[in-house]
Amino acid sequence: MSCGTNYGYMKHLKLKDVPCDLCKIAHNESATKYKQSNYEKVVKQNNQSSKKYYYENNEKARKIRNDWKKANLDKVRSNWRKRHSIKMGANHEPYTEKEVLGTYGNVCHICLKEIDLSLSRREPMGFQFDHVIPLAKGGDDNLNNVKPSHAICNQRKNDKLTATLK
Repeated sequence: MSCGTNYGYMKHLKLKDVPCDLCKIAHNESATKYKQSNYEKVVKQNNQSSKKYYYENNEKARKIRNDWKKANLDKVRSNWRKRHSIKMGANHEPYTEKEVLGTYGNVCHICLKEIDLSLSRREPMGFQFDHVIPLAKGGDDNLNNVKPSHAICNQRKNDKLTATLK
């Protein structure tokens, strides 16, 4: 077998064998060269086939996307926070809900009462992230600037630097 070539890679697949690293590298280089020399053809073909698939399988594709979003809620929320931070002109460092709760506990830093984590984020006593220095006031979106709070406390605080406990 001629390992280290695209032909060797195809031979591995034909024999139902796992391609070696040399063959994988050679195949990737070959594919890259093909895409570069036939860019318009590849892009047009990929765009047409994906558009056709989504047009013909719209409901199925929507269900797949929604299922992925439900299974990867942390990734979806992190991506939203990143986009929002960039839009507000703030720096963003990824963090998770577990990291915030592990660092600061499940006590609202505004009213100092315990947060019921079983409630939805939309319910008044549900868990939300609060930026101590709001993004609108130049704060960053990172673990040092985010603390747990009740939804209602976070909404009342809005974009103020300090919360009034009324």
